[in-house]
Amino acid sequence: RKSGSREVRARAMLGTGWRRWASKAGAARHMAPPVLSPEALRKRTQPLAAFLGRPALEAGEVVPLPVPELEALLSAEAGPVTAALYLHADSVSERFFHGRVHTRALLEFSNVCQKDCGYCGVRRRMAGGRRYTL
Repeated sequence: RKSGSREVRARAMLGTGWRRWASKAGAARHMAPPVLSPEALRKRTQPLAAFLGRPALEAGEVVPLPVPELEALLSAEAGPVTAALYLHADSVSERFFHGRVHTRALLEFSNVCQKDCGYCGVRRRMAGGRRYTL
């Protein structure tokens, strides 16, 4: 399984209770794993705080990192630090987005176009692309 999957994040947050959450009934009841108390979150993000050389991380705290530290964190093996990273990222997302996700998408039924807009990747004179129509 991919280390960033929802199931892996649920396992990291819920420990042995992840199966209950992942069941059909649990997944239908919850759009996301339950939010942890600040104390529980602080305890479970301790490996990340230690990795960053900090005593603790507050829920939703934005942590500016220099590029070398960020690269080291993102290249770390899956384990307690990665699980703590997912938990902390969820708390930051919750702080700013309050559990809401807005998705915008463009569905192209064709990349054949008669116009020649200079900014567009499917413009008429765009060379090298294979054209399709659904």
